[in-house]
Amino acid sequence: DNINQITTIDLYNGNKTLDYWNSAYCNTIKGNDATQFHPNVKKSEELYVFSTDLCRTIYLVYNGTLEVKGISLYRFTPPPRLFDNGTDYPELRGFCVPHCWPSGVQDISSCQHGAPFIMSSPHFLFGDPVYLQNVSGMSPDYEKHGTFIDVEPHTGLLMQADKRLQLNIVVRPISFLKNAQNLPDVILPIFFANESVVISDKDANKFKSSVYFFLKLATILQWTLLGSGGGFILLVIGANLYKYHQDNKEEEPYSMGRTGTGTNDNDSDGEYVPLIN
Repeated sequence: DNINQITTIDLYNGNKTLDYWNSAYCNTIKGNDATQFHPNVKKSEELYVFSTDLCRTIYLVYNGTLEVKGISLYRFTPPPRLFDNGTDYPELRGFCVPHCWPSGVQDISSCQHGAPFIMSSPHFLFGDPVYLQNVSGMSPDYEKHGTFIDVEPHTGLLMQADKRLQLNIVVRPISFLKNAQNLPDVILPIFFANESVVISDKDANKFKSSVYFFLKLATILQWTLLGSGGGFILLVIGANLYKYHQDNKEEEPYSMGRTGTGTNDNDSDGEYVPLIN
């Protein structure tokens, strides 16, 4: 019944909540797959997406308006706090499973059958400086490594997006290898993926000729009706003022006063006569 719940994911693997993390907040299933949001998206709201790559719900916030192929879009991006370990945002501490790493990464081994996989933004964007110190060649750049989705606000349709995630593994000391016995625990990048999508020229033209046409038509009709309504109101007011004026003209156009106080001998005392003839 609530149009804001359109395309919302209710179940994941048949369950209403997750069981990978250490808190109810972190185990909440909320949002959709980011391909379609509800109509009339507002700049002030948070858009929730359920990410199967991260085995969790994330949210995105408004980060600007842009135009793609003649279509005005709202850009939404994950906040820098996405991979906070709970130090600055305690509600996110539930994602520290089975180990709490410095902010900037998320251990997903609990939902990947124990495989030692760590997810992060490419080049550890927004991550703790320790990751950049441990691995050479890292150069985080928001324009190159940030994730975003561009949504048409009237329809909630996704028109353009870049999802960027980095897969890492944990490198630990190896007791039976002499040269590796004293290695520190290091999160080592394997690769990062950039999944991009943008509306085609054909579909963009179709959207503008159909959806935008009706939006503009609705706006024109709205102002036309408002103008017509305003004109009608003025017409009614004018008609009533004219009727009032005509009614007053039919009445005596003067006031009455009492005379006979000695200014005119021909006037009888006590007689009422017009002051104006």
